Amino acid sequence: MTAEKLQLSQEKIIEKIYSFAKENKLSNDNVEPIPDGVYSAELYLSAPSQIMWILKEPYDDFNEKGEPYGGGWNLFSAFDNDNAWSSPTWQPIIYSMYGLFYNQKWDKMDEICNNKKMADVLKQIAYINISKMPASTTTNDNSLYEKYELWKEILMEQIAIYAPKIIIFGRTFEYFKTDLVGYDAVPLSSVEGVINIYEKNGVYYLDAYHPNQKKFSRGIYVNTIIESCLLK
Repeated sequence: MTAEKLQLSQEKIIEKIYSFAKENKLSNDNVEPIPDGVYSAELYLSAPSQIMWILKEPYDDFNEKGEPYGGGWNLFSAFDNDNAWSSPTWQPIIYSMYGLFYNQKWDKMDEICNNKKMADVLKQIAYINISKMPASTTTNDNSLYEKYELWKEILMEQIAIYAPKIIIFGRTFEYFKTDLVGYDAVPLSSVEGVINIYEKNGVYYLDAYHPNQKKFSRGIYVNTIIESCLLK
């Protein structure tokens, strides 16, 4: 697919996200979807590898009752913010993608606070969430299964549109497993017990912890993402 066609497809899926939210009464005057995808079709297609990250939900503001408020903007537009590098969720993604694209391991990389341009790698990947609506402060697995079923058609369409060679799931693989590789599928390999790797039809699926996980050091997490991507 050309960059022009991919950009057009993304614009159509964003329109579909807004229409779907309205039709299903998920949006109102106070809350709208936060569509996701790629910052630049050209940068994504010209990256060393086409990689997609799938996380759970986006966040925006909250009203006086603590309910989600806001939305109406594209998630990838936040990659232009001066403080995009400071997100505790995005930092491990930045480090791992920077290391992969520029052939560096954790101990050889600059610290993001000293080299904020590292965050530009976010503009070379696809980044989507299961739910497209601003989230509450807490999320439980049962509600995410419901949200996955609700948004599944659009999610599968996004995967088809961006056609990633590698999909990295931040504690979200369990929702997709049956549809993408089959309920009984077993990992092709595992990296240090941190990531399980599946493959089907030439696409590699990395069942990883959430980027902001606390179980392993950031260096171990980043290096295992890099190593897993190189194993494909």
